[in-house]
Amino acid sequence: MILNPTLPNRSLAVLQQSLRLASHVGIKTYNRTFRRMDAALYLAQIVVRVQGQASREYEPEIAQVNEAISAELKRLEDHLRTTGQWIKNKLKSQSSAVQGVGYTDASTVELTVRTPKGRHYAQLLTQLEGIAQQLDQAWYEGVISDVEQIQKNHALWRASLRACQVIERLARGLAARVRDDRSPSQPYADMLKKRTGMGPLLDTDQAAPEGALQDDATEMTAQEAAALADTEQLAAALSEENALDSASAEAPKRDRQTKKQTPSEAADRSEQDTSAAPPAPLSSEAAQATIQSLDPASEDQPRGRLRSILSGS
Repeated sequence: MILNPTLPNRSLAVLQQSLRLASHVGIKTYNRTFRRMDAALYLAQIVVRVQGQASREYEPEIAQVNEAISAELKRLEDHLRTTGQWIKNKLKSQSSAVQGVGYTDASTVELTVRTPKGRHYAQLLTQLEGIAQQLDQAWYEGVISDVEQIQKNHALWRASLRACQVIERLARGLAARVRDDRSPSQPYADMLKKRTGMGPLLDTDQAAPEGALQDDATEMTAQEAAALADTEQLAAALSEENALDSASAEAPKRDRQTKKQTPSEAADRSEQDTSAAPPAPLSSEAAQATIQSLDPASEDQPRGRLRSILSGS
C-alpha cells in the first residue's frame, strides 16, 4: 500500500445540466455542434492562456479573439430571440384545441461544459430546442404554413452552424499564433477584422458550400469530426507541453533535496547554475536523448506533434 500517493492532476471545473432533446433541428444541432463548440471555447478561453511567456505576449490578441467569440454568441442569441418572439406572437393570435405535440424518439442528454462561454452556448441550445417545439406546435395548429415551418427550422440550424464554424476557426487560428509565433493566416485575420475592426477586411465567408451540401446530415460529417479531432489534439498538445515545461522548472528543486545524484541529474543542475564550471561531457546515450529533446521537428515531442496537426489542418 502506498501512503500519500500522487494524484493525477487532470480535474477540471465543469458545469452540467440536463436537456431533453426531441425536435429534429434540436437533435441535429446538438450532434453536429455541441462538442465542437465546447472544444473550441475551451481552447480559446483556457488553453491559450496557460502557455507561459507566449500567453503573456499574445494576451491582447487572446482578448480580441474572445471578444469576437462573444459577439458570435450574441449574434446567435439575437437570432433566437427574434424567432422566439415571432412564433410566440403567432401562437397568441389563434387559440386551438390541439393537444401538445409528442415526439417518437426524444432523448435526455447531460450537457457538460468547461467554460463560461460553453455554458452560454448550452443555454442557447436549450432555447433553440424550445423554439423548435413551438414551431412544431404552431404547424400542427395551422398557425404557420408548411413552408414557414421548414424555413424557420432551417434558419435556426444555419445560425447555429455558422456560429460554430466561425468560433472553431477563430480558436484554432489563435492557438496556432500562440504556439508557433507565426504570421496570421488570411482567413483568420479577415475574421478578426470583420468582427473587431482590426486587420485587413476581406470577404471570408467560406462556410456556406459545405453547409449547403450537407444540411440534411443529422450527425457530424467527416469534415466536422476531423475539425473536432484537430481542435482537441491542439488543446491536448498545448496542455502537455505546458506540463513538461513546469516539470522541467521544478527539476532543480528536487535535485537540491537529493543526497546522491546521477550524472544526468548533475548535468541538469549545472545548467541552472550559470556561475558553476562547464558540465562534464554527457554519455553517448544521454547526448542522443538531449539532441532528440531539443529537436522541435521530432514527432516524439509535443511541438513536433502539434506542428503536424497544424500543417494537416
